[in-house]
Amino acid sequence: MALGARRWVVKNAVIGLGIPLMLGPAPLTGEAWRWVVTLAVSAFFLIPVQDLRDLHGDAATGRTTFPLAFGEPFTRTFLCVGFVLLPFADHFLIIRASTGDAKAWIAETVTAALCWTIAWRVPRRRNSAYDQGTYRRFEYWYAAIVVAASITL
Repeated sequence: MALGARRWVVKNAVIGLGIPLMLGPAPLTGEAWRWVVTLAVSAFFLIPVQDLRDLHGDAATGRTTFPLAFGEPFTRTFLCVGFVLLPFADHFLIIRASTGDAKAWIAETVTAALCWTIAWRVPRRRNSAYDQGTYRRFEYWYAAIVVAASITL
């Protein structure tokens, strides 16, 4: 296992840095960099949603994930607030800042609906399958925001 992979900050940083690597081959204007940085920072702070799926397994193997480092109740509250606020960052920092046409409204509606659905689901401690469904919605948000970038940039 790679050095640091058992620590939440390393794992989150690798995921956050993966975004510029994925989007970096495109021509990067100042506007495109704003998208890359906003998405990378958002992913860094919100990717702990994936760690809610297997808290017991992570603890048993000695991984120090965000929820294990800061506690599940704090993590769920932190993520809930983060996903409530994310559509505002999407609006003011990237989508609306790039364009003001109808395509942007559609992109914002879809991404906001996904974020607020995640925010509603995160505090509900049901089971691993439920948390997996919540994480899937985060994956859908990421796909939708990348589509939004292709529409608005």
